This record gives sequence, C-alpha cells and structure tokens, in this order.
Amino acid sequence: MQKITLMKRNIGQISMAVIAIAVFPFIAGAATLSITPSSGSYTVDDTFTATIYLDTNGIGVDGVDFRYLRYDPALLELVDIDMTQSGTQITAGSLMSNTVQNIADTQAGIIDFSQLTAGGSKFTSSGAEVLATAKFIVKNAGTASLFFNFTPGVSDDTNVVSNVVDVLTSATGATYSLSAKSQSGGSSNGGGSGGGGGGSGGFTPVLPPANFIAYGGPDQVVLTWKNPTDVSFVRVRVIRNENAPPSSIDDGTIIYEGTDEEFTDTNLIPGTAYYYAIYSLDYALRTSDIRHSGTGATRLGDLSEDQIIKKITEEKTKNVIVAAPSGNTFQFSYRFTLPLQLDSVGEEVKQLQIFLNKIGFTITSTGPGSPGNETSYFGVLTRDAVARFQERYLSGIPSGDRGLVGPSTRAKLNELVEDQILVPLPPVISAEGYSFTRDLTIGSRGEDVLQLQKFLNTNGFTVSVTGPGAPGSETDYFGSLTNAAVARFQEAYTTQILLPVGLSKGTGYFGPSTRKQIHALVGSGGVPQPQQSSNSLQQQIDQLRAQAEALLKQLGTIE
Repeated sequence: MQKITLMKRNIGQISMAVIAIAVFPFIAGAATLSITPSSGSYTVDDTFTATIYLDTNGIGVDGVDFRYLRYDPALLELVDIDMTQSGTQITAGSLMSNTVQNIADTQAGIIDFSQLTAGGSKFTSSGAEVLATAKFIVKNAGTASLFFNFTPGVSDDTNVVSNVVDVLTSATGATYSLSAKSQSGGSSNGGGSGGGGGGSGGFTPVLPPANFIAYGGPDQVVLTWKNPTDVSFVRVRVIRNENAPPSSIDDGTIIYEGTDEEFTDTNLIPGTAYYYAIYSLDYALRTSDIRHSGTGATRLGDLSEDQIIKKITEEKTKNVIVAAPSGNTFQFSYRFTLPLQLDSVGEEVKQLQIFLNKIGFTITSTGPGSPGNETSYFGVLTRDAVARFQERYLSGIPSGDRGLVGPSTRAKLNELVEDQILVPLPPVISAEGYSFTRDLTIGSRGEDVLQLQKFLNTNGFTVSVTGPGAPGSETDYFGSLTNAAVARFQEAYTTQILLPVGLSKGTGYFGPSTRKQIHALVGSGGVPQPQQSSNSLQQQIDQLRAQAEALLKQLGTIE
C-alpha cells in the first residue's frame, strides 16, 4: 500500500526530502549572518541602528541575498537612508561591489537586500564584517524581533552563494524590549508585549488560519488549512495533543511551523485519539486565537487514501467559479480612477489585484495577493505585476516608470474591463535560438544566464522591472529574481515541466525539463499558454488526478 506521505504529494505538497534529491544539488556550507545588537531595551521615539554582519568562515563567496529580513512595522519604523531614491533603502556595506537589490516594504515590514562580487571574483571575510545597517525609530511599546527568512538548504530565501552552492548555515536575528515613555516623572511599563497578542498603540492581533481539517488515513494524518492574508502574518504553528483538545497554545506538542498549507503527521499509534490545533504568528511572534480542527478527534484508519484525496479535492475546488460558456469572459465591472504606486492602500488596489490575477498577470501564486487572497496593499509584487501588464499592453512606457498606475495604464485597464478580456496577449518567443546545455540555480554565472534572462524578459516572465536583470539590463548572474521568474515560467507550463516530476509549484531551478520546454518553444515558434481561470470544476479534478498518477509513477522510480 502506498504511504499517505506519497498520497499527500498527490494533492500538491511534495516532501522537502524528495525535492532535495530530485531537483536541487547537494548543499553544504559554513557562512553565517547575524545582527548586532542582538538584544536591547529602547523607549518610544528612540532611534537605534541594527548592523547585519556576514562571516564567510574562510569560504570565498559570490554573493549574499537576504529575502527577507523582517520586522514588525507596528512597533518599528525603518528610516530611509536615501531620500533621492524611490522606495525605502537601508545602508549597504562595501564588502562586495554590486548592490543589486536594496528595497524595503515598510507596510509589510520586510527588507530585500542582495550584494554580489564583480568579474567572477570571490569575497572572503576577515571574521564577521558589516554587510549592511538598518536604522529604526521605536513607534510603540512591545517586543520587537528582527529575523531572517531562512531555512537551511532552501535557495529562494536568505542565502550566501559560493560556486552555485548555498553555504549559509545560520542566520541569527535579534529581539528588543520596547517601552513607553515615562509619564509625570515616573516609569511606565507601556503595556509590554506577549505571546498571545499583547502590545500597545492599537495593536490588532493577526488573524488565525481558516478551514483547519485533519484527515486520519491508514498510516498518517493529513492536515490542511488556509493561511490568513494579513500583512503581519509570518507563519503558522500546529500543535497536537492526545485524548483531549489543546486548551491553549502551550497545551500540546508542536509538530509543524511554517508557511505551507498542508502537513502530514507521522509516527502515530493506532487506536489513539489525536486532537490538533493551529494558530498564526506575526512579526513579533505574537499569536492569533487558537483554532481546533473541525473534525474533532482524529484516529488512524478513519479514512482510506482514496477518500482523503476526494475530500481534499472537494475542499480545494468547492469555491471555484465556473466562467461563462464561451470560456473567455468573466464578470468584472469595477472602473479604475485613482493613481496607484508602491505603498498605496485601498479598495482600488484590491480590485487591481483581482483583475490582474484574472487576466493572467498573477500577483503571486500563494499567500497574500494570490488569486482569491487579494489584499488592499500595493506592494512590490503588485508593482511587478503591473509592470508585466505594461510591457504587454503599453510598451511605450519607459522601463523606469513601469509599475506605477497612471492615466494611460488606467485607461488600458478600463478598456479591457469593458471588453471583458480573460487572458493577456500571447508573449512572442525570441527568434534567437540559443541552446541551453547546463543546469542553473542561484549563484550560477555565465552567458547562458544572460540569455535566459533575455528569454524570460522577452516573453512576459520579467526578471526585474528596473536595475540589473530588467529588460535591456540583463546580467550573467542567476539570483533570487531570476529564480522567481523561472518559477513563474514553470508554472505556466505545469503539464510539460512540473507534473512529470511530481511537482505542482515552480522551484526556479533551471534543469533538463525546463530547458527542454524552452527549446521546444523557440524551435516551434510556440507561445506560453497560461492556465485559464475558466477551467471547470471537473477539469480541475481531472488535473489533480493526473498529478496523482504522475506521482505514483515517480514513486516506482524512487523506491
């Protein structure tokens, strides 16, 4: 009998172990990132500087990328060190000659920063050296954390690259105690912080996950849920208890912590009643209300594998709206009237995200901004989607102005709304028949990387809107932006690239199946075919079944 773990992959959640073996090269290293001071006490309106240090521990590296360094914007305000540039920047150190990314999303509390060496040279630190500094102003009392998105072995978050390998082994954050100002000569405790939604200054707790369900299979329990779309949401934590539901966030064993929306619990005892609960964490590690699984007590053997697949398929597709019979129209009547740019907030932003997602310029494939999870905040992902829209329909807009919603962009949006266009004009494949011959990943360098960026930019999978990697400014370095663009290309060709290897989400790793698809497109003059949002419910179920069959075939080769 196939294991539930394999069944879980049937619904789109591949285990990291299989991904590492099948898709990514071996990863090892010893570089570290840290923040100084790692702790401290400050008062509202105080200003302090956090210094980010890089220690390569004797290894020569090609670049560093933290994606992202996070902070709580409800407690801290990031100071812009260069008012002449658009957006908010931190102070870059001089360890490496090329600072290719330096931008902060002050609404969400994330800092995106990348630095690279030049000309194929390597950088080796003398102990811990200053990579960058960030200056903050204390806004409210509480406990503020600075932390990196970092998972060892994962190449699309924070990483330090040497010879195409992520050598980062640890990324240590910082925690600060923030207090209110003294009043009438006395000290105020300022309301403090806390793990359950403390803080002051009008703090609103992060929303909890929704639709939390536990499915007891023959060998394991499959858990599914829906993450909230709060900008303050960072990750979820799942806990398990035996014989009684968890009464609080501390009443149970932590079995999962992360941003996925599925998890398989293993090593369980037949006949034992298991109870599960879930809650969200924000940037300061404050928690949402706790949510228990809607199925109550869960035991091994409650359901068969086929029953679990059917139930999860029904859950994932029950809210799918089938389009009009013509297959190329949808109901959308909003009219755009406002100028929009980075950090804009409001209903018009949400409607913009909905419309862009509908017509194929996806904000993001998962989380806030993804189809069905649109938000009212105009962040970097929305800006990039607008830029891709402008490249397709408004090529006369200078690259430096793309990403802003001005009069011409609003006019084009409203024109398409009136026409009820569902999919964008097809991209045009470059006539340059470059032949790609090797695997590429974050840290790769060479002419093939440059040609890959040109291909992606030409065909609507934009590497970057401005700066290195933008159309006309392609580089020979494969960084996180190239990785993200490759992932979008892979997801546009799920059937050809992902399903044959048991994946449902693009990895950004440029391997044999991705090369094969690009060569086929260039050779045939074909064009990308984005997935249609008009798929019927039955089509989506059939697609899931096809994915399951592909994964079972993959099992035969792995075992």
